[in-house]
Amino acid sequence: MFVYVCNRRFEQNAFGLLDDLYKIDQEKSYELLERPLKTWKNTTVFELADKANLMDFMQHGCCQTKLDKIWHGKLSTRTKMWQVALLYISYTASFYVTSFIFTIIVFVVLCARLLVYL
Repeated sequence: MFVYVCNRRFEQNAFGLLDDLYKIDQEKSYELLERPLKTWKNTTVFELADKANLMDFMQHGCCQTKLDKIWHGKLSTRTKMWQVALLYISYTASFYVTSFIFTIIVFVVLCARLLVYL
């Protein structure tokens, strides 16, 4: 029970510290989460919080933004909506063009086989 109370208190302190830093400078807070800690075998604060299952800490906006970056890869949360729409349209168009070309190839092959049998 004592360990749980101490763990909870340290989590609240870490959350408060991250919150204060996040309000002052968001970029520095992202760097804090991602910087390897030599005393912890180059593990980051974000990885430590994940391994310790510190859900309250991970609910902070800074951690959520980090998770968004992980999930979206290089697609930043600051990407403009028109860029996302353009990417979606170009991907969808390329899919339809590719499937159309594939359909034409299949049709030509089937017609050629049909002509062989006639």
